[in-house]
Amino acid sequence: NDLFTYQFFFKSRGGNVIRGDKKVIMCDKVLKDNITWKNSQTKIIDELLSAFQVEEIIFIPTRLDDFIGHADGMIRFIDDDNVIINDLKNEDEDFKIDFISVLKDSKLDYSEIPYNISNAKNDWDARGIYINYLQMKDIIFVPMFDFKEEDDLAEQTLSKLF
Repeated sequence: NDLFTYQFFFKSRGGNVIRGDKKVIMCDKVLKDNITWKNSQTKIIDELLSAFQVEEIIFIPTRLDDFIGHADGMIRFIDDDNVIINDLKNEDEDFKIDFISVLKDSKLDYSEIPYNISNAKNDWDARGIYINYLQMKDIIFVPMFDFKEEDDLAEQTLSKLF
């Protein structure tokens, strides 16, 4: 019910929620889209903390080309202190600095996983986004995209982390 209320209370197409046990990660777009004369940043954060029943909301920068605010294609929790992020080598330098700064400020340790969207057919094509693995209780399904080097590295990285 809280999530349903959240979707209508806040006007935003973005801000996908990455949930840990005590923390939530969202793109900062949800703040930018909702700050008005009625809604201060503090009020928005308080509402989100209450809705998600967590101790902390971490706001990562939204990629310049992402009009929705997809945190779920950039980062995942391993646990409340450790995350997996996409390899940032092809990202804008300012974005990289801001993104890593948020992780450090939030005291999150991170590991990188391959990220290769060079062969994507459109903005909605998830080919090359290895962070979209499926985690179940005792097994992880790793997407493979026929990019030999990245496929192997993604599998190795996840095997080591889990």
